[in-house]
Amino acid sequence: MWHSYLINLDENKHRMENSKRQFDAENIAFTRIDTVNGWQMDEALIAQSYDANLARRRYKYSMIRPEIGCYLSHIKAWQQITESGEKGGFVFEDDFTICSPLAPILTLLSSPNHGWDMIKLFSLNKNPKLCSTIIAGGNRSLKKEFSKKSITDQYLNLFSGHTVRHPL
Repeated sequence: MWHSYLINLDENKHRMENSKRQFDAENIAFTRIDTVNGWQMDEALIAQSYDANLARRRYKYSMIRPEIGCYLSHIKAWQQITESGEKGGFVFEDDFTICSPLAPILTLLSSPNHGWDMIKLFSLNKNPKLCSTIIAGGNRSLKKEFSKKSITDQYLNLFSGHTVRHPL
């Protein structure tokens, strides 16, 4: 199974403890990545990292400072995955909730040759319209959710039987 990375603000101890408890219960090893705190970013870093005009044109809204910090934190995680030499990795934000066994899904996703680069393991839709099976193994399968949301264009948006639920 690929390694897991947890994005967590240093001062948010409660979320760190909750995440660690969930990972430990599943016997999932993880590396903590200190989140970029959007509220503490200087204007130069924001200007270098984010184009508000492009975001408004493409997605119809601009991100706020915490969202920009979260975005940069994901980039830090991707860099660590790349530098590790592994073929992939799993990135979690510290507000996730595991709703059913996660380790078998991560193991399944770690197997090669599935034709995707990124997967988002949640759906905010309680009854999503599913359009195809992406991967199956054992008694688990992941289904692609039909979505018209432009903001998720770069993701393969999947519904996994609520294996992981990301709260609003």
